Amino acid sequence: MRERPWVLLVAGLDPSGGAGLSADLWALSAVGARGYPVAAALTAQGTRGARAFEPVPPAFLRRQIEALLDGAGPAARPRAVKSGMLGTGANAAALARLLARGPLARVPLVVDPVLAATSGLPLLRARSARAALGPLLVDAALPKYGQNIKYDALVLARAGVELAGIGFDTMVASYVINPTRHQHNLAELALEYLNEQVTTYQDVAGSGKKQISFAEVEVEKARDYSGEDADVAFRLTRLLAPKLEELGFHALFYDLELPLVAVLARMERNGVRIDSQRLRDGSKEADVQLQELMRRIWAIAGVEFNINSPKQLGEILFDKLGLPVVRRTKTGRSTDEDVLTRLAASHELPAEILAWRSLAKLKNTYLDVLPTLVNPETGRVHTSFNQTVTATGRLSSSDPNLQNIPVRTELGRRIRESFTAAPGSILVSADYSQIELRIMAHLSGDAELCDSFRRGEDIHARTAALMFGLDAAAVSGEQRRAAKTGCPTKALRTLRG
Repeated sequence: MRERPWVLLVAGLDPSGGAGLSADLWALSAVGARGYPVAAALTAQGTRGARAFEPVPPAFLRRQIEALLDGAGPAARPRAVKSGMLGTGANAAALARLLARGPLARVPLVVDPVLAATSGLPLLRARSARAALGPLLVDAALPKYGQNIKYDALVLARAGVELAGIGFDTMVASYVINPTRHQHNLAELALEYLNEQVTTYQDVAGSGKKQISFAEVEVEKARDYSGEDADVAFRLTRLLAPKLEELGFHALFYDLELPLVAVLARMERNGVRIDSQRLRDGSKEADVQLQELMRRIWAIAGVEFNINSPKQLGEILFDKLGLPVVRRTKTGRSTDEDVLTRLAASHELPAEILAWRSLAKLKNTYLDVLPTLVNPETGRVHTSFNQTVTATGRLSSSDPNLQNIPVRTELGRRIRESFTAAPGSILVSADYSQIELRIMAHLSGDAELCDSFRRGEDIHARTAALMFGLDAAAVSGEQRRAAKTGCPTKALRTLRG
């Protein structure tokens, strides 16, 4: 039976108030004379990740362990070592002897003083962990492998450690291999490539209202979970790396996608500055507009009703006003955006409902929410940029989504204007000019497209001019947007399906 790597678990928060460095950082596992990989998992502030490192010299590791134990609290005094398992506070000499003999057993240590007092485990100061592990983590020459390693880099950065030497990310590798795959999480990858079912975060911490923070998980459970995470990430690296080579994705992964991980981590850390007062003022204005729209909707309907209720709205549209039922769902007659857009051609009420919904969405999604998401320490909003979600290779943004803020309405433009630069700085917006169409023109050789680009024309404006019979200079913004769905050339029809 294959021996599993040991893990030193550091759970909870730094007693000084900062993010705790957990077992993953501390957990330099299965190393030494037998050449086992160093495996580690990362937990801090109730969250977790996974990481695996290349083997390191046993002598170096011994020095780190000695430094860690020297910085541990009084509880970390020599205790008996039984059956190859370290006691809760074995000294550096015992650790060194075991290192010389091969991989260690799992050793739980904690940085949470309350947990240390109740569990009888030694208290490890995060400062000592940073001092001892810093040389490993910031060494760009020592590759670090993991699953969603961007998350770990962010946690480490909050703990004062700038992770360097990102050598592999199994989540990103899975995405490069199959971007249409729905999930790239560790459990899915372990099942597909290793035929193993792994313990999930919900298995150890629970879910929903009963979910506890990782610092509250029993040390033994957290230890095994963290060790499995690290072990699986390391073994997946050994499988996925050659697969990338076989598929010809070496350059795509190592030259583009993997370096992007560190860039996105820096972007998320920097965050974006917003003018919260401007958003709050916009919310008040939206309230007034919503009240006016509601009164107008009720006047048109001839009765007051709950505009948010699909059932009541359906009764007004289809029963009272006699508008046709466009589509039915399992719950009844549909009143979704597509249905209301069609009905708006024959009656004014659906158009007003659409306007009300659009305004309510802006208010509830951006105007009211964004100010509450400002980090009190940085004064900025920190979104997550998702590298492994879209099938097209584009990034997506979540928690909050900062990519889909509308620009077509006056209020939408004002929301965008609330994103501001720090004093003395400016925001620069840059984008490839119609890059997909340029590639299409090159590949297809379409005469109209190539001619437009050679002359430096705006292809969408030219499309609008053809569609509406106008001179290109007379095309409005709305007409240009409408033209993006037009297909004046064979190449565009092919590109747009």
